[in-house]
Amino acid sequence: MTRADEDELISRMLDSTVKQLIEKTCPQCPRFRRNWKPTEFLDTYNFRRSWARDVVHMLDWANHFPAFKKLSAEDKEKVFIGRFTQFSLFTKCYRTYRESCSGLLLGCGNVFPYERDARVKIEDE
Repeated sequence: MTRADEDELISRMLDSTVKQLIEKTCPQCPRFRRNWKPTEFLDTYNFRRSWARDVVHMLDWANHFPAFKKLSAEDKEKVFIGRFTQFSLFTKCYRTYRESCSGLLLGCGNVFPYERDARVKIEDE
């Protein structure tokens, strides 16, 4: 898949509802291997890519639990909305800790730097 194809897919995913994401009736981000090494500063492209990968990661994880599968569609949406931020942030914080990184790793080879001086290199979007 080309970068342009992936970006188009992620754009369509961003326009989807939570219900569509859970039911997989909308485009889903490819399950690419996460890169938890800080190779570059965060940019808009990688932020969107990280978010999309977090969505499919959480849904793949949640669907391993029979209790989640048995929930009504409405309850699945509530669980997703209520827990996505914590799930995503915990994963990022844990990986940041494991790598002893001085910034927040986002899982696409990028980092949001802790140092204020380094943050000027981040896109302002």
